[in-house]
Amino acid sequence: VLVVGVNDDLSAFRNKPEGFCLPLEQRLQMICSLGVVDFAIPFGDNTPVELIRALRPDVVVKGPDYAGKNVCGSDVCEVKIAPPSRFPEHASDIIRTMRGR
Repeated sequence: VLVVGVNDDLSAFRNKPEGFCLPLEQRLQMICSLGVVDFAIPFGDNTPVELIRALRPDVVVKGPDYAGKNVCGSDVCEVKIAPPSRFPEHASDIIRTMRGR
């Protein structure tokens, strides 16, 4: 079962004000439209640690920007770091370009 934790609007804005552009409902719809995702669960904290502790997953997967960092929930389950994307553009790059930064 693949569960994806999704920051609600307030926590998304707190964590990444420059990269936040889609409301929670649209982000949930996008994630749920991926055939491999079984559930998408919003959370309001800065990190999903409480969600991880409640679900007690076998594995948490984080992006390559978390390599070498302490990942929340690592005391509950195994942490895997995803390899870098093979795509040169990311949503945050597109948002910066649109905003002229």
